[in-house]
Order: sequence, then structure tokens, then C-alpha cells
Amino acid sequence: MAEADHQPDSNNSVSLLLLGDAGCGKSTFLARLKSGRPSLSRPSDNEPSTLELLRDGDQPFIYDIRFSKKTFTLELYDTSNPNQHWTNLRPDVVVIAFDISNRDTLAGLKEWRNDITRYFQYGHGERLPVMMIGLKRDLRREGEEIIYPQEASDYELELRALN
Repeated sequence: MAEADHQPDSNNSVSLLLLGDAGCGKSTFLARLKSGRPSLSRPSDNEPSTLELLRDGDQPFIYDIRFSKKTFTLELYDTSNPNQHWTNLRPDVVVIAFDISNRDTLAGLKEWRNDITRYFQYGHGERLPVMMIGLKRDLRREGEEIIYPQEASDYELELRALN
């Protein structure tokens, strides 16, 4: 009986679409999720990268998670392939991603937000949850290009996204 509690329920399946500019870290983020070991520090030169490459043909990437005594299945779609027709998907949640060391990727979120409105929000008052995530924290270096949390929070408010 305890085994059944750990099995994902088909009613608890959530589809997420990960959007963001090329090179902002979306695919690496998903590969780290799959490997089960988030990078909290910069890898050393002696430490080879052992992340499994994710192939576009394997989408959606399936992750089973347990949250608040419930098990959920996350179906994540990555937009790394420019020929992928992500506008045909019907996600439950959209996550827009930026590289915290590249201001252009933060500015690009406005266009991604416009695309979300254009392709996924049909009816008056219909709201698709949009989340925002900053990636490549492990590569962070102080300088003019760095995006600080308050600045990202300002964008979050402007784009009406969750952080």
C-alpha cells in the first residue's frame, strides 16, 4: 500500500514549457535536474563534466517529484531547437529563463512574454502561470553585465511573472 502512495497520479501531471534566449542555460539546467545533482559551485579544471546530453527527440523530459506528500509528474519541454514548433504545445505553466551574467537575455524576456500572450492566452481573463528563472549562477562574476536580484525582481513585476 505504501508503494502506491509514491506512484505519480496521472491527474498530477504538469506540463512546463521552458523559454529563453539561446545559450541562457536552459538545456544545462534540465540536464542537471535529470542528473539529480545541482551545481552549487564552479566546477574545477580537474573535474570533468559528466552531464548526460538531452536530445530534442526525447522531449518531453519527464521528472517525478514529491511535494507536500503528493507525487507529481513534470513534463518539461525545452526550446533549444529553433525548428521546434513550441507554439503548438498547450503547457500548464511557462518558465522564462535568462542568464544572470548577460543583460541581453534579461531584456529578451519581454519578447518571450509577448509570445506567451500571443500563443497561449486566448480568452478574456484566461491566465497561464508564467515563472521566471535566472540561470548560470555558478558562472557569476561581478561586473557591469551582472544582473542583481532586485533588478530581476523589477522585471518580474513588469512581466507579471512569478519568481
